[in-house]
Amino acid sequence: MLWLLPVPFLSHHTMPSPPTFLLLFQLILLFSFQTHSQNAHIITSCSADNFTYSNPYASNLQLLLSNLTTSAPNSSTYSSTFTIGTSPNSQIFGLSQCRPDVSPAICVSCLSNAASTAIGNSSTGCGKCKSAALRFEHCFLRYSDRRFFGIADDSVYISLYNLKNASDPAAFDSRRNSLMREVSHKAASAASRFAVGMKKAGDSYNVYGLAWCTTDLFTSDCAKCLYSAGSFLVKQKIGGMVGFPSCLVRFEVYVFFSLDLLFDIPSPPVRPAVAETPTVTNLALGNGVDSTGRKEKY
Repeated sequence: MLWLLPVPFLSHHTMPSPPTFLLLFQLILLFSFQTHSQNAHIITSCSADNFTYSNPYASNLQLLLSNLTTSAPNSSTYSSTFTIGTSPNSQIFGLSQCRPDVSPAICVSCLSNAASTAIGNSSTGCGKCKSAALRFEHCFLRYSDRRFFGIADDSVYISLYNLKNASDPAAFDSRRNSLMREVSHKAASAASRFAVGMKKAGDSYNVYGLAWCTTDLFTSDCAKCLYSAGSFLVKQKIGGMVGFPSCLVRFEVYVFFSLDLLFDIPSPPVRPAVAETPTVTNLALGNGVDSTGRKEKY
């Protein structure tokens, strides 16, 4: 399916952003959105501050990523937060999270991919940046040298939409908006910060919606993030998605999640807790950021 990223414009969000997250970047491109099973990469947000390999921050980042990628899949909430280090120059904070409807294997795979992408030098990586936030379809990973827990990051976003118009735009938008309000409210109130829903959108088709926040957000902050994202959904189209680092909303006229989720989101299988000092995964830090890489900066 072809999606279009809209013309860039500055955010007028109602929720405040942290003082270091100042710039909003948008790119104009055609985007072939991958299917649910392919775990599409949605957004990467990187800081402008870099660390050096000689600084303990580099080794602390390795340990943090190992903790984040191994602990979240073993958690009953499919999410995890860690703080590594005590020195202001080397301390690092991290959060990892998987969608509650994916298997532990998919969660592990997604977070491992996110971790290796984050420290890589590709156009979707952050290299030696001290802070990074990456959202994939199945998981989310964020780390920073500043404590960010409970602070929504809506400083950068991506907005995608289906090129096809609804046959009855006014009626469709009304039902779509109602659905997204409902799933956003439900997600903000859920411990998983995740919800899906469905409404009849026409005589022969339905509209399906999804809302998802990071689990560190309070209910009110999650709701603000989701409602802000929902306000950027393009009208009259039969599919669309808006993703911030801290939340995401999406709707389609086809099922892009398990229909079982409409009745009950299964709890992730509880597996034995990981050791207090897990083995560090082999994530080699790159040798600098590709100056031509296209990535979001805040």
